[in-house]
Amino acid sequence: MEYVDFYKSLIELGFPVVVAAFLLVKLDKSMKNIEIAIVNLTNELKNKAK
Repeated sequence: MEYVDFYKSLIELGFPVVVAAFLLVKLDKSMKNIEIAIVNLTNELKNKAK
């Protein structure tokens, strides 16, 4: 019976951790894309100002 409780608690705690990790990785990729877009925009504005 101990194993059942262990697996049950592992599933209850593990699933939210996996979902949170997935969302953090996805958010990190989005933030990198935003950073690249901002750098490109800054460079374009500097080039047009010349």
